[in-house]
Amino acid sequence: MSRKLAYFNVNGYTEAIRYMLHYGNVKFEDVRYDHSQWPIKEVKDSLPYGQLPIYEEDGRVLNQSIAIARYVASQTGLLPADLWEQAKLDAAVLNVYDLLKKFVAYYYESDPKKREDAKKTLEGDIVFFYSRFDKELKANGGHFGGKLSWADFILVGAVELLNLYLNDTLQTNYPAIAALVSEIHGYPGVKAYVSKREPYKPPQLEYKSTRYNGKNDNSCRSRYKQYKSVLQRSMPSSEKQYKNIILKLSALALRNRSKMAKKLHYFHLNGLGESIRYILHYAGEKFEDIRYDGSEWPIKSVKDCQTKISTLALRSQSEMAKKLHYFHLNGLGESIRYILHYAGEKFEDIRYDYSKWPIKEVKDSLPYGQLPLYEEGNKSLNQSLAIARYLASKANLLPADAWQQAVLDATVFNIYDFWSNCKKIIFEKDPEKKAAIKKEILTEIVPYYFSRFEKELKAGNGYFGGKLTWAEFIFIGIIETANLFIDATIEQDYPTVVALLKKIRSLPGVKEYIATRKPYTVLCVTTQHNRHLRNLSVMAKRLHYFNVNGFAEAIRYILHYGGEKFEDVRYEKSQWPIKSVKESLPYGQLPLYEEGDKSLNQSLAIARYLARKADLLPSDLWQQAVLDAIVFNISDFWNKTKAIVFIANDPDADKKAAVKKEIITNVVPFYFKRFEEDLKSNNGHFVGKLTWADFMLVAAIEKANLFLEETIEKDYPNIAALVMKIQSLPGVKEYIAAKTPYEI
Repeated sequence: MSRKLAYFNVNGYTEAIRYMLHYGNVKFEDVRYDHSQWPIKEVKDSLPYGQLPIYEEDGRVLNQSIAIARYVASQTGLLPADLWEQAKLDAAVLNVYDLLKKFVAYYYESDPKKREDAKKTLEGDIVFFYSRFDKELKANGGHFGGKLSWADFILVGAVELLNLYLNDTLQTNYPAIAALVSEIHGYPGVKAYVSKREPYKPPQLEYKSTRYNGKNDNSCRSRYKQYKSVLQRSMPSSEKQYKNIILKLSALALRNRSKMAKKLHYFHLNGLGESIRYILHYAGEKFEDIRYDGSEWPIKSVKDCQTKISTLALRSQSEMAKKLHYFHLNGLGESIRYILHYAGEKFEDIRYDYSKWPIKEVKDSLPYGQLPLYEEGNKSLNQSLAIARYLASKANLLPADAWQQAVLDATVFNIYDFWSNCKKIIFEKDPEKKAAIKKEILTEIVPYYFSRFEKELKAGNGYFGGKLTWAEFIFIGIIETANLFIDATIEQDYPTVVALLKKIRSLPGVKEYIATRKPYTVLCVTTQHNRHLRNLSVMAKRLHYFNVNGFAEAIRYILHYGGEKFEDVRYEKSQWPIKSVKESLPYGQLPLYEEGDKSLNQSLAIARYLARKADLLPSDLWQQAVLDAIVFNISDFWNKTKAIVFIANDPDADKKAAVKKEIITNVVPFYFKRFEEDLKSNNGHFVGKLTWADFMLVAAIEKANLFLEETIEKDYPNIAALVMKIQSLPGVKEYIAAKTPYEI
């Protein structure tokens, strides 16, 4: 796989990406341009938004430093699977970028007096942020998320950037930050890279005395704005990530195995034992080659020992009680039941009435308060996929090859992704919304996933891995569950899937189980969901922001679209800062989102987290990264537009008109023709269906229109159609109708 990372020959924001790639031992072409010769026209014109860095992977292109970093993190084991943990790391990264934005304001200031003042301000900002970073690291075992993640690399990259440009070692007074820098530098790939790279030098800026007038693109102020647009970024598990984990664990297992004594007992003949000897020698395994004289066999002491071991093993296996705890539903438990019955395992099938859940004494006894739970003797295992994978290994449904295992793991996650996109229909009460969800599932989600599943099965002779494995059982369990709740036969247009369904249902053990089980119904789920809604109300959700629109309006739209009940806490901008509120905020800034006892800052981190909950974030990592880049491009557009906000009440009409003209004649056309092209080529959305990026664009347009007193999307039909579409969505439409219009 060919990979290329292009940036300037400086550290900047891209050094963290280089570190991650080297940490993960990922081979890539490190393309560097001389900052003093930039812009190089043919290069700049070829870039999606005329900016570096750019990351290429087998012909695919990704811009935006954080989008690139997040994607690379997903490929190198530096991104956790948990959504909330991901969101917290997103926020941590954005907090680091907030500090860097303040550095940029200082670095590109040309006026000596203002520069001196800016430096004093920056020194205070560094203390403010570093003290909080240090506190977070100490509280989490030396890392932002409790273990090494991409946020740690981003912080180290920022620390080095500040050290270089300020000619200082700023982490000296912050032991946790200093320890993290040392840790990152100590990783083999990073260490080798750092030892070979040439020392960086800050780009030399030529400050010009020309006053910025909105027209002179060569002025220092214009250059500052250009650089600032690059640096002012706001934020925004995979098959490959999982494969990397598997390979690392396999390597570790091989190293550990070398310490384990190995013996092969056979006769002094070739026969059945010789092939095994060949394999062991080929693999470089050290083992004791114990050979018996065939003419003296049986040797009673040896044979009796073998018989005794076999008998004990069989007896202990039969005496080991097996129990599966789950609801009287198919859901995540049915695939496990199928595997157990197919393998001829005797087990106690314990079922709970979903309408009466939670049963306190049962729930309190579970490791994480959730079903299913599998027990085997005195051992227990939670998490449906962990249980299914374990039982598959016992039932010869898991291949021995690590790569094949990883491919099947990815298939299973793809199947679960399909189900994640469908299961919202279970809990929707509104008949119209339920019908709309069903239509989306049948016309978009099923075709998207099942066309791919069908293709994979055809290529594998009717199976995902070329023969019967646990992935097929998982797939059938999910199909049956989806059919029950959607009230459809979703597999009917996919003959290979239909054939697989019949095949699994006809397997020995499974066939007999199906014949005797009682039919499942959805009634118990509906009853339980009503109780679940009441319980959810206990977990309060709050969004704190000003009584204005901006990116927080996109968050409000997403919340309303997702049917979330939340407290919309608004502060008057004219009365800000409110000391008691500001001091209670993690970084003294709004918005802040609260969910129960958890809180999250940074607008884009909040929006991305809520997007995942509202099914506005695709499961594919590359598509996620593309959307992250798009959202950053939207953020760039707003950063170049928001000058109008700060002079909204300026009495100088000429100044106001000049800023407005610059935005309307230059900024809007530059970005909107690109947005328009993206939407046009993707069925009216950025990646072919409704996502959080669509909400972010509409929110930015609405705020720009308010302050520019224009309709900036009018000449771009696909953008205009998207605005109308978002404003007409269920939940959003009602919110807009009820809210008081915003004022400048």
